Amino acid sequence: IGSTTSFLLIRYVLSNMIRGKYAAKLERFNEKIVAHGPASYLLTLQLMGLIPYFVINSLAALTNVSLFTFVW
Repeated sequence: IGSTTSFLLIRYVLSNMIRGKYAAKLERFNEKIVAHGPASYLLTLQLMGLIPYFVINSLAALTNVSLFTFVW
């Protein structure tokens, strides 16, 4: 529930502020999601444990990942 809430908060409230600062990094992340598929790429990142969860959740909220895919 907490991850879904932060996903929605970032997507609809904070997206303009964050996108302005990190446009280049978001572009690379978006390319990786398109290349590998959103569900498998996010799951791989979560299971690796190298990147903190809130960073992965924030990046997913700023790309075109659907809420259903994120929750799954």
